[in-house]
Amino acid sequence: MLGGPYFMGALLRHSRRYGLALWAVLAFSFGLAVVLILIMACRWVWGVEPAPKAFRGKRWFGLVSKWLPIMGAALVVVIGVWLMRVNLPK
Repeated sequence: MLGGPYFMGALLRHSRRYGLALWAVLAFSFGLAVVLILIMACRWVWGVEPAPKAFRGKRWFGLVSKWLPIMGAALVVVIGVWLMRVNLPK
């Protein structure tokens, strides 16, 4: 029975978890945005670019700086899909 009391109880239990997850994601995103803005503001004020100066002439730095963000984003997507598959009710 789709509208029975057991179904509603399960729906409420899961909705509380999704609400907590939503707030956790929002808090993490806000914190990450603040940290990144502060880092970029400090770099802009001081005009510092430490990575290219320290690794000038290194061939691997160009490859890592190009592919690391792409691989990191792909890893986050894979972990997210896996977590949804494991934790969503069947």
